[in-house]
Amino acid sequence: MPPPPLSAQKTAEAVQLTAPGSVPFHMKAVIMEAGGSPTTQVEIYWSSPFQWRRTLQGEDFSQTLIVNQDRTFEEDSDDYFPIGLRSLLAAMLAPEARLAEMTLRFADYRTFAGKKVPRLIWARPQYGTSWRAQITELEVLRQPDASLFSVPETTPAARRLRVESLPEADFRKLATEQHEVVWPQVLDGAVTGVGRYYVSIDRTGAVREVYPVRIDNERANESACRQIMSWKFKPAMRDGVAVQAESILNFSMNTRAWGPHDPLNDEEARKLVSEIVEPVIPAGTAAPGSTYTLRAAIDSEGRLIEVIAGDGPRGLFSPCYDAIRKWHFKPVMENGEPRPYRAEIRFVVP
Repeated sequence: MPPPPLSAQKTAEAVQLTAPGSVPFHMKAVIMEAGGSPTTQVEIYWSSPFQWRRTLQGEDFSQTLIVNQDRTFEEDSDDYFPIGLRSLLAAMLAPEARLAEMTLRFADYRTFAGKKVPRLIWARPQYGTSWRAQITELEVLRQPDASLFSVPETTPAARRLRVESLPEADFRKLATEQHEVVWPQVLDGAVTGVGRYYVSIDRTGAVREVYPVRIDNERANESACRQIMSWKFKPAMRDGVAVQAESILNFSMNTRAWGPHDPLNDEEARKLVSEIVEPVIPAGTAAPGSTYTLRAAIDSEGRLIEVIAGDGPRGLFSPCYDAIRKWHFKPVMENGEPRPYRAEIRFVVP
């Protein structure tokens, strides 16, 4: 189910399930990424802000977290708490929450303890993937078994996952290896502008997630995200303990700053292809000898990021496009460095 249009979004100001004095509850929910997987099963027993239990069971991340007054038990399957999962957990309990400039959308409101609670929630950055949470059970928690909140042992701070949102300047100081983004030569849309990216590192300093928050030409997103993923960081420290850290990084986008000034012609482009697949053109689509041109953009890793139609019979676009998607491009090399380029690739009907 896709998220509702923005006009259908509700703010749900009063829905604070975990606010002091709220009714104790038991909740079950399912969280999934767009496309249906991976799926995380969520179960929460909440008695008060000082006594609650949460279990997450997922393919990428699982957790048992028990809070009982001043004692906390935490067991995690991984050293990293994914942003989509954290965003939706926060939104289910406090819908006004915003993480990493996420857009939140709500639907299927039902009454619980006098409050309108959304049972479907979507979270997504402005561009990129999205996540969905569905609350499958929500009921008043009456006379809970005390063993639910029993803490087998207090987990030391060094073994617990803590997430810190850092100012951009502080986050960049953690970088031990960062490279200028080599923007691909987009074919359409804004050539220059700005890009803002959410970046998250785990407790070892490894980059785990990069998502675009704002970009003036989204065709540049995939290449920029892959490049930022290769950055190296030292761990972020708080109170002598390594923590997971996140920030929003700002960039100036210039898709003509790197690579050849003009598009490569057909001959030049084909020299940079290791596997050329010619199009299969159905009989009668165009007369023999007809030509068709595709305009393509290839990034500094040799990835085909964009193709738009050029000159020639319209019926040739699909077979020519299907063929070029199978090509293995190489980047242009300038002074020993890989660079992006544009190309005009010509096909001839046999």
